Amino acid sequence: MTKSSKNNLTGRRTRISRRDFLRTSAIVGAGLLTACGPAATQPSTGQQTGAEAKITEAPAVAKPVTVTYWYWADNPDWGELFRKKVDEFNQSQNSIRVEAEAQPNTSATKEKLVQTAAAGGGGPDVTYANTSWQQEFYDAGLSLPVGEFFDQWDEKDDIFAELVETHKIKPGQPLLYMPWGIQVDMHYYRSDFYDQAGLKPPDTFEQLVENSKALTNPPDRYGFGLRGADQFGFLLNFVNYMLNAGLTFTDGKGGSDLDTPAGVEMATRIAQLYWDGVAQPSALQDRFPQMVAQLQAGKLAQWGASINHSVLIVGADNKYDDVTGVTMWPKGEGHDRFVNMASAGNMIMKATKNPEAAWEFITWLMEPDMVETYCKFLAFAPPRKSVASRTYFQENRFQHLAVESAPHWGLYPYWHPKWVEFHQTTGVQLWQRVLQKEIPVEEMMKQLADLMRAV
Repeated sequence: MTKSSKNNLTGRRTRISRRDFLRTSAIVGAGLLTACGPAATQPSTGQQTGAEAKITEAPAVAKPVTVTYWYWADNPDWGELFRKKVDEFNQSQNSIRVEAEAQPNTSATKEKLVQTAAAGGGGPDVTYANTSWQQEFYDAGLSLPVGEFFDQWDEKDDIFAELVETHKIKPGQPLLYMPWGIQVDMHYYRSDFYDQAGLKPPDTFEQLVENSKALTNPPDRYGFGLRGADQFGFLLNFVNYMLNAGLTFTDGKGGSDLDTPAGVEMATRIAQLYWDGVAQPSALQDRFPQMVAQLQAGKLAQWGASINHSVLIVGADNKYDDVTGVTMWPKGEGHDRFVNMASAGNMIMKATKNPEAAWEFITWLMEPDMVETYCKFLAFAPPRKSVASRTYFQENRFQHLAVESAPHWGLYPYWHPKWVEFHQTTGVQLWQRVLQKEIPVEEMMKQLADLMRAV
């Protein structure tokens, strides 16, 4: 397809395709101005937030530019997908050669990136990444924001505006990395149970509570699925409901209303579902496999999870598709709906000597067909509107709902220095103690609020 392409260094605009450009032109290298201090400023606090490299003009090179790409894969098929896409890119042009290096997993990749940077180099130009890394790497001066490239990209308007704004993380910051696929939370329910009881899918938390009570018939069935054994359950089945109650976890200035009467009341309402036997007795031991198994077996009437869980919930050969209903995350009464989302994508490292080549590779991965392949494979929602309008994504009810909820998309406060502690350790431990009635709800909420006030 022919389109207008603008050289980010010279500002010249020509009518050529990206692929033709890569086949016939040498990539222009770019130097990095590594300033001693941060370059981005958060207007609300006046504090600088990260060291942003500036792209300057450099002479053209005669040989192909090498871009090193790190990725990880949770299974062999996933790894094969990455390798295949890199091979396709290398075969499509002669100006950039991407060398893909597989890493063990998410945490190992992140740790290795930090260690490599501390050692003074040798890391990738581009790395597969996720939402939770963005601000941390930006603040540490390890990543190069893609905002300047994105603003000049002639396909930028095809990316959901809500995705772009949330992935700036803080007001006044540029886009920090390029989302490739979106994980959107949604509410799953057993449609057969709902039909038998004459109930409608819950639109609010209040309706969810009433439906859960009506559908509870212990020990055969519990109306409210509660994943209480790990950090992911804490996020899905506690944090999401708190955010939908209109509570401010942090205002970025040391304020939090988690320990206000409204915060304590909402936390108590969630816990009460477990105390009253509306949630399953095994909640404190249940992780993802147990939750899926109980929903499929009819032991649970409903449960909040994410879009990528849909393929496992409906089961092999769509065995449970006919009895699986889905709706937007229930909102709090009188409050705006909050639909948590996160993304996986690609991040340019600040140490790269070839940021333009890195960006060309990233935008190649963002071509509509590439996005469709990736998102269908991982059951993620697409970041591109044109892809979301394709037949598969329109006819797949989980995908359709994910995109329909876009006006309500939001992110957890990943930028907060205590967020990891909040949701991975302290929050989970306190929540489990509350469910076991070892500590009062007020004590948990005070400790959580104090964590969020530490900015």
